[in-house]
Amino acid sequence: MLLTQSEEIWVMTNNLVSYVEKKSIDTIKRIYTLILLFFVLVVVLGVVQFITRYIIKDKIEFQAEHDALTGLYNRYYFFREHDKAIDNFLEQYRNFALLMIDIDKFKDINDTFGHETGDKALQFLAYALHEHCRKNDLAVRYGGEEFIILLQEIDADGAYKIAERIRTFIEKNSAEAVVPITVSIGICLYKKGYTPSSHIDNADKAMYYAKQTGRNKTVDFDAL
Repeated sequence: MLLTQSEEIWVMTNNLVSYVEKKSIDTIKRIYTLILLFFVLVVVLGVVQFITRYIIKDKIEFQAEHDALTGLYNRYYFFREHDKAIDNFLEQYRNFALLMIDIDKFKDINDTFGHETGDKALQFLAYALHEHCRKNDLAVRYGGEEFIILLQEIDADGAYKIAERIRTFIEKNSAEAVVPITVSIGICLYKKGYTPSSHIDNADKAMYYAKQTGRNKTVDFDAL
């Protein structure tokens, strides 16, 4: 009788131990699963944060600073960089110049060939500016068919040479790329006493003088 009871107690104890072990193993598995899920969640959140912070943020910043049609910088970005260039001139006397560029008779292009061709002409001009700008120069779509280039650390002669390279390239290659177009270009080297707006206005005046005197030419404001 005692032996039988002892065996029953041993079996019950063994079953209890097995049950406890099984429950412990199940609990440990659940803990490991929760830890793994937590780790996966942390990784996913990290990836989402990276995408939000860098990819989407960079895209938003790019769109805020660039013209959608041409891919060049927009005028708001230009104003900021123009102010920096003026500060560098005043502090370190780093000469710089503006080229104001406008497509001649652009309205006629739109009226004759359509706005899609007009857009392609603007894109070709943007390509020409990008190809002829130096590393530290800034090509900008200023508005409509007007473009502007900020030429860093340059004198009037250097600015004129770059302007002429751009003008002749467009005249010679635009017909094959899109339709025949020409541009008028105004140059203005920054001088002490200029305000940001007067510097831009002077480049604009030189460009309009180029238009008024025959188009498809480069005019330096200091030569007026």
